[in-house]
Amino acid sequence: MASAHREIMARCAAEHGVTVDDILGRSTHPRILAARYAALAACHEAFPGETAHRLSEWFRKDRTWAWQGLRRLSGTYRSSRKARAA
Repeated sequence: MASAHREIMARCAAEHGVTVDDILGRSTHPRILAARYAALAACHEAFPGETAHRLSEWFRKDRTWAWQGLRRLSGTYRSSRKARAA
């Protein structure tokens, strides 16, 4: 039986026309990125007590990936280019 976070990834993948393997992969195609971040947001909403480190493990990403992704999704992210320009 699939775990709950994998089911969330599968639902987001289907909604965006990609596969779970695409979400877990390294592609930076815009459609796959949209699905990946939608799945991250859905997992974070479904499991609010999970750490960003744990979320990153679920997505097979670097330990800081989920933390940065959640900041981007919340609108509090500022890239270094924007910070230098400000």
